This record gives sequence, structure tokens and C-alpha cells, in this order.
Amino acid sequence: MSLPSNMNVSWVDAHQMLAEMNNMYAVLYPAPPTAETTVSVAQMFREIVWTPLDWLRLSCYAVIFVASFVGNLLVIITMAQNRKMRTITNVFLLNLVSNLYCAL
Repeated sequence: MSLPSNMNVSWVDAHQMLAEMNNMYAVLYPAPPTAETTVSVAQMFREIVWTPLDWLRLSCYAVIFVASFVGNLLVIITMAQNRKMRTITNVFLLNLVSNLYCAL
């Protein structure tokens, strides 16, 4: 196979282009981790530095989670005890609430 006569590509240029393509491939598809490069989950959590803002955010999420859990539980109890509350719309809402508990 020969190159067309209008292409002025030297072997050095072709070698450089091939090396650049190999570098791009190495960036896009890095080598899988080995035993020496892996880090345990415990080591990762030990290295995390919790700032006061992180603790505030965590406590806010915890309060929201507990409040929504208790509120949804009250909806389920109310629907189970009151026969008048069993309308089509409320049963639909009950299904939404029960799906939230299935996700937990």
C-alpha cells in the first residue's frame, strides 16, 4: 500500500501522530486500578474533613427526613383508621406514600 503522491507525511510525523493518539487513548481509557492503587472505603472516610457547614447540612437533611417519615406514617395511619378518608384521590396519595417507604 502506498501513500498518494500529494501527501507529504514523513515517518517521523506519522510516529508522532500515533504517539499522540496513544496518549489520548490513555486519558480516555485509564488502566484499571491495581492492588497498590486501590483505597479502602474506610480510608476514604478517614480522609474527609467535615466542616461546620457540612454538619449543618447533614443535620438539616436528617430533620427533613425524620419529619417526612413521621408525616407519611401519620397519613397511612389516618387512611387505615377513617373509612371516610378512602376516596380515590386519597388512595392515590397513599400509594405514593407507600412507594416512598419501599424506597427506604
